[in-house]
Amino acid sequence: NRLKPSITHDMHQQGALGSRIFVPPYEDPYDRNVHPLIAQGQVQVGQAMATALISEGKAGVAFADQYDLWTPARQYMVYHGQPRILTEIASVNLADPFVNPAGADRPLGPQEARWNFPVPYRQGDWRLKQIVDYGVTAVFAGLSHVAKYRTNWLENFYRIHADWANRKEGPYAFVIPASQRDPFEARELLDILRTAQVEVHRASAAFTAGGKQYAAGSHVVKVAQPYGAFAKTMLEKQVYPDLRLFPGGPPKPPYDVTGHTLGMLMGVDVDQIDAPFVANLADAAKAETKSASIPTNARWAYLIRPESNAAFLAVATLQKAGVPVLRAARGFDNDGQSFAPGTWIVAPTPAASKALQETASATGLEVHAASRALQVDGFRLKPQTRIGLWRGANNMPGGWLMWLFEQYGFNHQIVSAPDDAAAGFARFDTIVLPSGISKNTIVRGLDPATHDKEFAWAYGIGDAGWTKLAEWVRNGGTLVAIGSALETARELLDLPIEKVLPEASRRRFGGGAAAGETKQVPATEVDRTLREAFTSPARLAAALRDRVIEPTSLFYCPGSLLNNEFDPSHPVAFGMPAAWPVFFESDQAYRLTPGFAIRGEVVGRYPKSGPILASGWLLGEELLRDQANVVSFRVGKGQVVTLASQVDFRTQPRATFKLLFNAMFHGPSTPVDAAQLAKLVGTTN
Repeated sequence: NRLKPSITHDMHQQGALGSRIFVPPYEDPYDRNVHPLIAQGQVQVGQAMATALISEGKAGVAFADQYDLWTPARQYMVYHGQPRILTEIASVNLADPFVNPAGADRPLGPQEARWNFPVPYRQGDWRLKQIVDYGVTAVFAGLSHVAKYRTNWLENFYRIHADWANRKEGPYAFVIPASQRDPFEARELLDILRTAQVEVHRASAAFTAGGKQYAAGSHVVKVAQPYGAFAKTMLEKQVYPDLRLFPGGPPKPPYDVTGHTLGMLMGVDVDQIDAPFVANLADAAKAETKSASIPTNARWAYLIRPESNAAFLAVATLQKAGVPVLRAARGFDNDGQSFAPGTWIVAPTPAASKALQETASATGLEVHAASRALQVDGFRLKPQTRIGLWRGANNMPGGWLMWLFEQYGFNHQIVSAPDDAAAGFARFDTIVLPSGISKNTIVRGLDPATHDKEFAWAYGIGDAGWTKLAEWVRNGGTLVAIGSALETARELLDLPIEKVLPEASRRRFGGGAAAGETKQVPATEVDRTLREAFTSPARLAAALRDRVIEPTSLFYCPGSLLNNEFDPSHPVAFGMPAAWPVFFESDQAYRLTPGFAIRGEVVGRYPKSGPILASGWLLGEELLRDQANVVSFRVGKGQVVTLASQVDFRTQPRATFKLLFNAMFHGPSTPVDAAQLAKLVGTTN
């Protein structure tokens, strides 16, 4: 933002098998908001690099392969007038040479010549010096090209921004209405746009746009501006092209996710306005003051609505201060205002006032006052709710969650697997299993014989520890499982739930045979399967689906926003709207099965009718109809909440953080009736 370079070279490392280096151009698809001059500039610099590498005898150069130009999460610069020159150089074994596990005399992965891979790499090893040499050649080839045509590059930099500033085609603008369910996240969204130097305006009076009335204080982001490309790609709905490996065949996987509509991710209403409109607008380049004051007339209690994520920042601060926190089990009225189920109730003690004022000053959280006791049942949060995060080795979702919990200030610790298993997990009220945590991760984990004590937290807990984890839940613990970890929870506790979507191995993160291996199925097994398939129409259909048809041809969702329906009266969905998109990345959907000892309640599901895809790419939409996504189970004295889609994916879908946070805090809470609630608040006042 400060230097405004006219070009960016982004140097990465890729896997050890395959090409030695990737240079632009990228393969399809290109985001339609990427200016043509940027796309052409990437071709020019990338091919200058490829030519230099090949002329020096450096084999294994690939282009127009694997990497696309769709997801803005990794290419901020292309929406700010800068071509992104990505080079991905093959990895070694840290700093040691990488030698083909299949034999040093065999080439590293597929090495067939083709138009975008003209000179295959025939050697069976790869070294750190080669990484450096390839990188140096690519860098100086790119620098030489840009220096030679520097006038053209600077002129193009100007043209790109001028074209967006003078843009005539729609949409005209995006409007962020003044009234939002979560004003905290609305401000966060506006801050993201301002960080990207997008021009934001605020309406000083009510206006009409797109046939809809908007109140004063609504924000307007016009597309015709220098950084309109960033605003448009972040605020509009994504329509990813239906790309197949061959006509009528399975889908061609994108490099990354396909849906990234910022308003949907953050729980903020954003309206696209196609036609020009008139409004009294003032520049809002500087963020509005977040600070808010708590009421001084709270004679009985403070009330905080459940819709804002900022409320959980307040909860963390209150718990640190030792202040009791309660929630209303149902909706109620107070001084002529309606409050939804899950409203937070806090006695107005000096410690509570200080903690709430701290959060209100930092986030603008709105705090209300109740002058008399409410006749409402509720829940009392367990003081200092102790949250455990299960971190498996190399588990990226767990790393994102650790960062998220730190940002909110939750009382959390990493589960130190063997130690906590030995103690029966007694130091936790809630344990969260991130996506990717499997039974193997928990039971076997890292081998102490090959990993020193620095990684003791990731050692396996064995079958005995697995049993102790199940006992901890049945004796009153709360287990929250996200994404693929749902299967781990199901196996641990025999949850009455089953998958409904066909599955393929995760393309991006592996899970199949090792490179170069072919999994052999015995002929007798094939014969038996075929014989069984013809014993009934249902078995034949299942065999065709699972063994003949590529599963992704039936259902595929590689990172999109999908519509969901919620029950906001259930404690896990407190503060959620009745319908909002969830993020789905190669996840699953489920149906409940008969369960005698375990009772399950569906909290979130995919709609019975209407569109399911909100933004991105989805094949097989009908398979999701009326299937469960969020389910709460009572297991003995404990609780299990399964979040089948990744409500926390890279900490981006803030709209669904509440599902995770509610589950973590509600499980260990204690139900109280109206009289008990009134007494608890009164005794702490």
